[in-house]
Amino acid sequence: MPHPNIAASCSPSCLLLAVAVTFFSATASISHGAAHHARRVPAPPAACVARERDALLAFKQRVTTRDPESAISSWRRGEAAADCCQWDGVECDSRTGRVIGLDLANREFDGRTGVLDDQVSLVGDISRSLLSLEHLSDLQLGWNFLEGRTGRLPDFLGSFKRLESLGLTGIPFSGTVPPKLAK
Repeated sequence: MPHPNIAASCSPSCLLLAVAVTFFSATASISHGAAHHARRVPAPPAACVARERDALLAFKQRVTTRDPESAISSWRRGEAAADCCQWDGVECDSRTGRVIGLDLANREFDGRTGVLDDQVSLVGDISRSLLSLEHLSDLQLGWNFLEGRTGRLPDFLGSFKRLESLGLTGIPFSGTVPPKLAK
């Protein structure tokens, strides 16, 4: 609304002009604010770090599975599958693209019978290449045959700096728990 002094000293056409200017300047201000707000679209999630993708692929080379639907079946080289943050079982920090979680626990384990089926399990060993996942905080590998040739729990699992959760339930390891892992 125009200032009261302008309304008193202005003709009706002058008053109409003042109201129109006030209206259009308010409308322009609102639409500018909306356009400015619309430009602040959040950035898309970061793609995975190449070195970490290579570490996951090195892990995959050390295991086998007969299950074509397993999580690692989505882990492939090539442009179409280059973003390991999109792979099954892999969780990444959306800002940095760093791998923070790896969940390859066997979901097909039948807890009622206690039978671990090697047809749907990962078989092999836990590769040291996983140490390249420097931001890994959650590693779930349970109910798979990942004891390797020695059958022992790998010492290097105690070397993860940020690991908060480690799931190895049901893997038929033998021997003692390495001191580094008991921390």
